[in-house]
Amino acid sequence: MERLRVSSGAVWEPAVGYSRAVRVGDTVAVSGTTSAGPDGTPVGGDDVGAQAREALRRIGAALAEVGAGLDDVVRTRIFVIDISRWEEVGRVHGEVFGDVRPATSMVQVAALIAPELLVEIEADAVVAAAERAAPAPSSPGSLAEVRRAIDGIDDQVVALLARRGALVRRAAAWKPDEQAVRDPARVAQVIARVRQAALEHGAHPDVVERTYRAMVDAFVEVELDVHLEGPEPG
Repeated sequence: MERLRVSSGAVWEPAVGYSRAVRVGDTVAVSGTTSAGPDGTPVGGDDVGAQAREALRRIGAALAEVGAGLDDVVRTRIFVIDISRWEEVGRVHGEVFGDVRPATSMVQVAALIAPELLVEIEADAVVAAAERAAPAPSSPGSLAEVRRAIDGIDDQVVALLARRGALVRRAAAWKPDEQAVRDPARVAQVIARVRQAALEHGAHPDVVERTYRAMVDAFVEVELDVHLEGPEPG
């Protein structure tokens, strides 16, 4: 069975002989992940919650590289050097996995690989067969395969946009005026959620936001057209 590996470029990976993440079939294992920067300084400084948030962001990015996401995670393991600060770490874990609810454990350890590191997190994921296929190989000579994979994703995107369009037209029927259709507060709420999802899936939030705003603008025009037509809810 094919084994897909992810490397983060950390100096410890070749020295110790491990990968940031490995996918075999529908199962993905992500190695213990910290917030250590290139020079060893942790992202988040001495804020254990900020370190945990960065570790989870990196886990999300590693999962994305093998066609998975944080919503596929079924188990996490959290290692802290001071268990009295468990709530700070647990709060961040809950923000990321509140609806996913993976199995987890949190234990105190004597030390991590560097004294500045306060938390390390592992994750295991199982990818739903119908949701995500493994990415096409990126080795030389695989451009045609990559293009076929992109074409397949584009087909899925179009299908989802069609479904969204149908729901948007239906929603417009309940909105009393143009202001309700545009609803800047709702747009801001959606954009915030999309940016968080981008982080969880290892995508660049600014790029995703620009793309999403363009889509929202287009669907707002659809809603306005429907509103002017005045359909009855059904």
